[in-house]
Amino acid sequence: MLEVLNLGKNNISDTYPCFLGKNANLRVLVLRSNRLHGSVVCDQSQHDNWSKLQIVDIASNYLIGEIPENWFWQWGAMMNIHDIEDPPRKKHISFSVLQLSDYKYQDTVTVTAKGLELELVKILAIFTSIDISNNKFSGEIPRTVGRLKALYVLNVSHNAFTGSIPPSLGNLSELESLDMSSNKLTGEIPHELARLPFLSTFNLSYNQLKGRIPTGNQLQTFDNDSYFGNNELCGFPVSEGCAPSIVTVPNYALNSQESDNIIEWQSVFYGLGFGVVTSVLFFVWKGYPSRKSRHTNRSR
Repeated sequence: MLEVLNLGKNNISDTYPCFLGKNANLRVLVLRSNRLHGSVVCDQSQHDNWSKLQIVDIASNYLIGEIPENWFWQWGAMMNIHDIEDPPRKKHISFSVLQLSDYKYQDTVTVTAKGLELELVKILAIFTSIDISNNKFSGEIPRTVGRLKALYVLNVSHNAFTGSIPPSLGNLSELESLDMSSNKLTGEIPHELARLPFLSTFNLSYNQLKGRIPTGNQLQTFDNDSYFGNNELCGFPVSEGCAPSIVTVPNYALNSQESDNIIEWQSVFYGLGFGVVTSVLFFVWKGYPSRKSRHTNRSR
């Protein structure tokens, strides 16, 4: 029946608790600032059933390796966006201390969101957060994170993630805070991120990103600090301007009519050029008589 497990800021030295995957009622898991080590990959026999999990905080440990693709698949509470009129949006996580008592215990948990530690005295039933920062995770960030459409906070900073930023992040329509700083991410910033309507905290600093920063919606509200440490990024708000793009059309992309038109215009230009050169040479020849005629005129 366990719904909230908060063991943060202790001195626990252990591996990732795969056995908790059997706790189907778990809603809050806070294991930050311990000495957890090893991989987060669990055996096939330990199937995750975290369909109610809405807060995951395993930041500031010593966890290593790649994040498996199916890591996010069971987190159903982070996938379903409740209707605005739905009563659960207004509820908090609360627990009856005794079956015969009307007293409700509202759990308190501290999470890191938007760069600040926030103490949630009342945990909203719709608040969702994933913080795996300050570990040693590597490899690419799984594209399956784009399934978590009800996610509010995502922090994967200060790891060793490589590859490009998943364009599927553009599906996280409820996302308010995204921190991917201090990794080894490469490539361009996906244009899909420009369509996130509620993004208020955004940090991609200290990666190896390049190209033009996408424009539109919330991305225009962030300053240079969000992109600092990516020397090959350009465009607003970075001071460096982007070189103008040159669009080349390969010959095979032109249809036969366009090709015929190009050939005709080339013939016209070549003809004009030949005519101009011929005319110039003719006038030069007429204006300057030969040595023999000049000599004859002088004798006369």
